[in-house]
Amino acid sequence: MGHLTTVALNQWALDWEGNTNRIIESIKVAKKAGAKLRVGGELEITGYDCLDHFLENETYHFLLEMLDRILDELAKKYRNLRLNCRILALDGKILLIRPKLWLANDGNYRETRYFTPWREGLCEEFILPESMQRRQRAVRVPIGDMVLSTADMGLQGVEVFTNSSASHHELRKLDKRLALILEATRKSGGIYIYANLKGGGGERLYYDGSSMIVCNGTVKAQGSQFSLDDAVRPTEQYRRIDVTAYSMSLQSDDFDAKLSPSCPIKIYTPEEEIALAPALWLWDYLRRSSLAGFVLPLRWQRTVISDVQRIAGAYEKEGWLPQSAEALTKNLFQAKEFSKAVGSYHTDLNIDEVYKAQKNIFTAAIGFEPKFKVHGGSMAENLALQNIQARTRMVTTYEFSQLLPTIRGRKGGGSCLILGSANADEAIRGYYTRYDCSSADVNPIGGISKTDLKRFIAWACTNFDLPILKDFLAATPTAELEPLEGGYVQSDEEADMGLLYSDLQIMGSLRKIEKMGPLSMFQRLVQDRTRHNSTTPREVATKVK
Repeated sequence: MGHLTTVALNQWALDWEGNTNRIIESIKVAKKAGAKLRVGGELEITGYDCLDHFLENETYHFLLEMLDRILDELAKKYRNLRLNCRILALDGKILLIRPKLWLANDGNYRETRYFTPWREGLCEEFILPESMQRRQRAVRVPIGDMVLSTADMGLQGVEVFTNSSASHHELRKLDKRLALILEATRKSGGIYIYANLKGGGGERLYYDGSSMIVCNGTVKAQGSQFSLDDAVRPTEQYRRIDVTAYSMSLQSDDFDAKLSPSCPIKIYTPEEEIALAPALWLWDYLRRSSLAGFVLPLRWQRTVISDVQRIAGAYEKEGWLPQSAEALTKNLFQAKEFSKAVGSYHTDLNIDEVYKAQKNIFTAAIGFEPKFKVHGGSMAENLALQNIQARTRMVTTYEFSQLLPTIRGRKGGGSCLILGSANADEAIRGYYTRYDCSSADVNPIGGISKTDLKRFIAWACTNFDLPILKDFLAATPTAELEPLEGGYVQSDEEADMGLLYSDLQIMGSLRKIEKMGPLSMFQRLVQDRTRHNSTTPREVATKVK
């Protein structure tokens, strides 16, 4: 028997020293816990988000240097092929190089751009670099699609499965991932060790950990999905007799599918996921960028001490630490109307003079003065005048983000990251202004639908004690770029689009997840909605078009 460990490390693209040190530290911790097997995430030496750096030869040169120190996961060149590989090693000696057979190439994944898939069933020998031959005391090691057997494991079938993954966060994704992992061992028995990366790797994605160990269809250990720790290590003791007995009972006539007790499984609600995942991704991005904070242009916890002092404490005396979440956000998050509630800075300004000056340039050159729709202007005039305001806001925000840290006395000055506020429904519909909120440095809600965001705001009213958010829920969705008429906002986003945000969420899901085009989407919606007598086929066709 022995202990098994799976780890979720916060790795960063091309952070050679940092990634290597975290891997070595996790190996030390696993050994100290008595683990016989340690499984890490996919491409954890290089970081998963290296993009076209995977096409550069020097990436593999540096990788081999790191591998010589840790002998763990790698992406390696073989016969001038780039292969996404794992290293199975024992006591510093390579037992097997296992290339990936099926590359991820959908959604946010582009593995076939960088790597070549290995042929199923192919086994060969790999000639090690000269420096590694001395360590290995061998010139060649096995490479290919193989199964390792040991003296205390069965020879007739595989009992332990390992999965090194780079799975990014999506709302409601963990329960689907969990179902697939459980099913893998429920039918035939065995131990499944799932290791995932965690944190922001340098791109738009947040890898959400949840490394786990599953035995015979039940979860024995689960790592946290959202955490500020650089490493999360669930560990479980392995007993071969448990697997053997379960596998034999599957073949008996009186098998009643009794499963061994499971550890408590933590699956967050969508509202909790929205609260945690974007916040951790933003913090990871900020501390790695060494910038000063965030700026969010609006129309109207415990963490790593050294990072907090470096980023937020630059405004304070030496040794300062926040005593509350509000004290931290005051130095990280600069916004407008929301500032008092969340404890951030608030800068109010008027861009009317810039707007008028820009509009007058056109009038002086062409001799035509555009008007808003409420003043008798056309739709083209109305949109052009709104876009002047929107893009002026973007330029102004970037200026403020560069200068505010200096004005507020931050040591070394610095600049802030601009936050965007466009949601997934607006992006799918194309209902946004280019070079406005769509042009931010990062957008924490860009992949979340408006419907889910409204549910989150309602949840946050109570759970974050922010009753001011009720005003957001009751407000008419509007860009607030048109003049008031009679004291009331005239524009309504849903009216302008001709679609409700609830419609956009449904159609966005059909298009992006179920891969439906206009015709199949129309057929599905007609079937669903006419069944409930809510919409006629003609009305559905109009919305789909």
